[in-house]
Amino acid sequence: MKTVATILATFTVTTSVLSAPTQADVDRALQLLRAFNKSLHAWNTRPNCLGDKECAFKEAALLDQLVHDGDQYLGQSPVLLASLWDTKAASGISDAEITKQAAVFQACDRIAVTAKRFADALHSFMNSRTKEQIEERRKAVVVERTNFDQAVREFPTER
Repeated sequence: MKTVATILATFTVTTSVLSAPTQADVDRALQLLRAFNKSLHAWNTRPNCLGDKECAFKEAALLDQLVHDGDQYLGQSPVLLASLWDTKAASGISDAEITKQAAVFQACDRIAVTAKRFADALHSFMNSRTKEQIEERRKAVVVERTNFDQAVREFPTER
């Protein structure tokens, strides 16, 4: 994981030399990251529905909001990393701290992607018409939910 984060950080530095982000780009990326983190927090602190239909609809709405905010956030990691590298000397940020941040951004990217896949599978399941579709799509939901839960569990807690 650290190797991938280091490669991502190095790639970002290399590409940022070609086109450094503007302050407006960085501000927008931070705004999108905050919105995504807020949606992720709402998802992680949701109540357990235990078969309550109204609660399940609220849970689906939370997932849809997480997916929306994740879609908006995706692609912002390079902007944020380039900004860190640009301000490294002035702010005293270490290479280790930048690598740690790269891992956080990578985890956010992974959560956003797996949330989208989970939501797509869930919506497909909810639109099932036949018994075969229900069974096939239920299995897909279980797989995608497992992948999503794993991505959330792997989110770095020290930031």
